[in-house]
Amino acid sequence: MAKLRGVKYLTVGQVSAKRLALMLSGWAAGDGPLHKKLAGALRHAIERGDLTPVTRVSSERSLAQALAVSRTTVVAAYDVLRNEGLLTSRQGSGTWVSVSRSRRRELTSAAAMFPWVHRIRPDHEVVGLPSGFIDLTAVALSAAAPVLNGLQSITNHDWLALTSVQGYFPLGLSLMREAIAQDFERRGIPTAEDQIIVTTGAQQGLDLIASTLLQPGDAVVVEDPTYAGALPVLRKAGARLLSAPMDNQGVRVDILERLVARESVKLIYLNPTNHNPTGTSLSEARRWRVDSLAKHNDITVVESTVQADLSLSGAPTRYLATGRPHDEVLTIGSMSALFWSGLRIGWVRGPTQAIFQLGKLKGTVDLGTPLVDQLLAARLLPLNDEVSRWRRKQLRERLDLVTSMLPALLPEWKWETPSGGTSLWVQLPCEGAGEFCQVALRHGVMILPGSSFSAGGAYDDHLRIPFVIEPPALRAGIERLAAAWSEYSARHIPSSVSTSAISNNGHRKKAGPGRTRTSANQSAS
Repeated sequence: MAKLRGVKYLTVGQVSAKRLALMLSGWAAGDGPLHKKLAGALRHAIERGDLTPVTRVSSERSLAQALAVSRTTVVAAYDVLRNEGLLTSRQGSGTWVSVSRSRRRELTSAAAMFPWVHRIRPDHEVVGLPSGFIDLTAVALSAAAPVLNGLQSITNHDWLALTSVQGYFPLGLSLMREAIAQDFERRGIPTAEDQIIVTTGAQQGLDLIASTLLQPGDAVVVEDPTYAGALPVLRKAGARLLSAPMDNQGVRVDILERLVARESVKLIYLNPTNHNPTGTSLSEARRWRVDSLAKHNDITVVESTVQADLSLSGAPTRYLATGRPHDEVLTIGSMSALFWSGLRIGWVRGPTQAIFQLGKLKGTVDLGTPLVDQLLAARLLPLNDEVSRWRRKQLRERLDLVTSMLPALLPEWKWETPSGGTSLWVQLPCEGAGEFCQVALRHGVMILPGSSFSAGGAYDDHLRIPFVIEPPALRAGIERLAAAWSEYSARHIPSSVSTSAISNNGHRKKAGPGRTRTSANQSAS
């Protein structure tokens, strides 16, 4: 029990240095002394409610290590906040967020996984990055060229018909649901309109599923690594997350089967095609094994197809629901990755009863997805093949740019060419990606460590490098990462490690995204 300023508290929360570093993502941007920028970032974290009253913060030494700065910088930043009454310390007991000046605001822990959330201050002002700063944390794509054509094709008659609609549509507009159902039909998956719910992005689709199907303590299996945005959503629902590692053929189904045999698994969450962040795709043989596993154990499989149409080879996309007559698969889709990140239209396909339950919950959340967005999306969805070809060309060019620069500027880093998707999963010669990301901040570039994509915080020897931004910014971002690595490795990487990494780079066996690299004929099916 801790006592601060005469007030007793039965419990005291504590935030680890790694988690605090994630909360403070972007703190080193801009001009000014490091300790003042760090103090400002901590102040904002307290004011917006990420650090609540009586939370014990990391020690100066551990936070300094996590942020890759000197202990003196953290000591000076803590001193600033102590003088402002935002922190309270007691020798031998640590440092806490003060009660008297702290604002009690409720934000979910999801913010730590999304650095862009931290640009919103308590007064709702959105804080932009300093001029010239490069953000490689988000996979946010500009609009594909056909999006503008879709906008221009909407006539006055269309607008009049839309604006004459009365009521709310939690399941979505009929024209949008029909368009989505037809897209599934085109892929060989018979689908009726009542098997579709329109959501405000794929993220909401997963949130509705988790909130409807899961009870606190339910076991959910996720890939390791997995889409970072799924983790806080599942945790918010109280899920107990189990990790199944991946290799170059996707999730290790043999380990998935062991987890199912050992645990009472309620749900399996996968993004099996052009996986985020690794760019791998689940082999056809493994898809059938996942299907059989779910069917015989009464487990719901949630498949994210957000990046499924972003194949770099043009290979046809096969969903888990293809050819599966039973109802164990819920398929999540979205317009954002292929068409435009600003078009927040997603959907879930599943059995009619499950969709009805999701619709009841969505009706209490937002009454329905914006109708104007649905009208545009309904016009664009039939252009899927055309936009896929356009996007494939764009992503190939940008991937070529990144992979041509890395061997010259960062020869110690390893990667496998992805089959699709929007990012490169890069392995460093040793752990410390979280600390390196802090050094990169001071070189004007934001990037996420591999641990952000792991339920267990693994892959601290990996980075995700999205190749979706404009080439000039992408080129500058890689150059800044190289400069940051030069500074970081000079202090932290033994020369023997760097030399070994350089000698092995560029002549690697095909390997999976995990730490243990095996040749293709050794990987489990």
